[in-house]
Amino acid sequence: MAGNWSSSGSKEIVIDITAPSAPTLSTPANGAYTNDTTPTLSWGAVTGASQYQIQVDKNSTFSSPTWTATSALTSATASTLAEGTYYWRVRANNGVDATGNWGSYSPSRSFNIDTIAPTGTSISVNGGATYATSTGVTLTLAATGAAQMRFKNDSGSYGSYVSYSTLHSHTLANTQGTRTVTVQFKDAAGN
Repeated sequence: MAGNWSSSGSKEIVIDITAPSAPTLSTPANGAYTNDTTPTLSWGAVTGASQYQIQVDKNSTFSSPTWTATSALTSATASTLAEGTYYWRVRANNGVDATGNWGSYSPSRSFNIDTIAPTGTSISVNGGATYATSTGVTLTLAATGAAQMRFKNDSGSYGSYVSYSTLHSHTLANTQGTRTVTVQFKDAAGN
């Protein structure tokens, strides 16, 4: 051995054992109603995250996700979902290691898809009376699934929506003769 050494070499490696934090969910709000069967889900960005995994399930335990996606963005549009209540959550990946350094899932939220308008609607003026001696009347109303209602007199314009109730005080147009009052109902999803 003459003391000859081979040239040495070195290689840097990044050690990353810190998973990214859980994203904060933005929209839809927890318990929200929508009639959009392809809702857009959004969340806050996580520092250092390169991608996000989104899960949507009809079960709050996420035992069999209905829809799963991976996105580099902080929002994703779900594939077509049927009516019902869904739960959703998101987790981040910092993309540093090849095996996927995934953080914990965010706390889940729920949203409701409802595409069916209120049913069984009816309106009665002054308990079904044919005549009234005043323009101030009491309307008796019914609508299964209604959350709000609005009214119009004759061929006028609808007023603002008010919370649904089975009784409503209403003022008819201030003229003699036959008057018509029309009610429109909508549910929490806007149907």
